[in-house]
Amino acid sequence: MDEAVNWFPSLDRDTQRAVLQEVVRYAMQAQVTAEDGRNGLAGSSRRLHSRLA
Repeated sequence: MDEAVNWFPSLDRDTQRAVLQEVVRYAMQAQVTAEDGRNGLAGSSRRLHSRLA
């Protein structure tokens, strides 16, 4: 996870957009619900904040 936290911001804006578009495609294929997304973001946010503390 630490590598991803450092990797994504190091990309230029166009590459970040392309990565996020690919993630959206995978999420759509997996039929992720809005609640699944919120839960995943909440979990990753907690992990990130605990690493930064």
